[in-house]
Amino acid sequence: MDLQEEYFIRNNVDHPLIRYNVGGSVLLQQNGVSVIGSKWKILNIIATNKEGNPGRFDKKIFIPQYNGQKNYGIFSTPEYNEEEDSYYW
Repeated sequence: MDLQEEYFIRNNVDHPLIRYNVGGSVLLQQNGVSVIGSKWKILNIIATNKEGNPGRFDKKIFIPQYNGQKNYGIFSTPEYNEEEDSYYW
């Protein structure tokens, strides 16, 4: 039982619980750009809940690469910065 669910039951709150998905992605397109690496981006958000940790959402951006098989993958990612790319809740 989630902490929020237990609180609602204990205090007789008659509202639906707020739920979220563990992860999701959004494909973004920038208009007016013809270079594939600059035109398309994938925003990926993942929830991480470790034991004893207040839980957070991690944001990563993936950019398609031209000739990705030669460049060790079809997507490149900017360097991950935990302070800027993590959102605690």
